[in-house]
Amino acid sequence: MSRKNFKNIQIQGKIELAELFEDTYEQSGANSKAEFLNILLDTYLNPNSKNENPGKVKELLSEKENLEGEKSNLDQELTQSQEENQQLKARLELYENDILKKLLKKHKGKTLHFRNPAGELVNVDVSDLPDVYKALINSIEV
Repeated sequence: MSRKNFKNIQIQGKIELAELFEDTYEQSGANSKAEFLNILLDTYLNPNSKNENPGKVKELLSEKENLEGEKSNLDQELTQSQEENQQLKARLELYENDILKKLLKKHKGKTLHFRNPAGELVNVDVSDLPDVYKALINSIEV
């Protein structure tokens, strides 16, 4: 009877070990299970050795440093983009304000005729906010 229970323990242990092996293999970065087994055996046979697949370890560390550098650069670019976005929003608020929107609503589809500060006749067809802005700017004497 005790032998039967022992067999069940062995089977359960094998399944858990197989799952552990698969999980560890996927995380190892090894190119194949054979390479991973080689790393495991080398580590087991040479526990005091610091040179466990040194080429792969150096390559992974180098790649990690590159990725961290790229992440840092992307973070800086994101911060700059967010700051630029805020500045552009502030400028746009100056341009797209309630006064210009009311003038657009009042004069949309019309052509405005007036003289600019230089005395030249200016015609502005109003269809959007830039047209209202253009009319206002050209009608103000500085």
